[in-house]
Amino acid sequence: MPNAAAFAPPVLLPPYAPDMPLADLRTAEAFLVTTLRLWLAEKSQAAKSPRDWRSGFMAAGLEEDAAPDFDMALRILHAGAQPPLALRDFRHPRVAADEARLLSVFGHLQRGDVGSALPELQHRLPSKSLRWMLRYARSAAGAMAVRGLMLPDRSLPTAAIVHRASPAAFVDRGAALLH
Repeated sequence: MPNAAAFAPPVLLPPYAPDMPLADLRTAEAFLVTTLRLWLAEKSQAAKSPRDWRSGFMAAGLEEDAAPDFDMALRILHAGAQPPLALRDFRHPRVAADEARLLSVFGHLQRGDVGSALPELQHRLPSKSLRWMLRYARSAAGAMAVRGLMLPDRSLPTAAIVHRASPAAFVDRGAALLH
């Protein structure tokens, strides 16, 4: 007899949005946001972080597999992004717009959907830099996936959007008058 959970509809998570609470993120998402924030804090001259951004990669056993590619992807993005990346302090309880965008990019890359990752950063980087950044990010995202740090798919399918509309939105008032 098949498992009942196999027939359960997938859980639809809301898409990433600026100012969404960090508490709404799953483990892999929180890992990525925290690592992004610590990476930027280390690179920033204004803030000297007592924490090393690599510590999460070390704890996950990804120091050699993902950390160098993650670092290179962010170096390219940080050097070329216009306007510069706007990430928050690692203690901030909400997700910044750029953090939401990068979560989406890494999620698309883990699912092998480079085409959906491109528009997220196309307006921020020149095309050659974007290609190199995505190459390194895809490698880091793949290594994270191999270790079980999978970002959930937060893109809403069209069917989910239709079901969220109220039933009154589809009533043809003209047809009701004719009948």
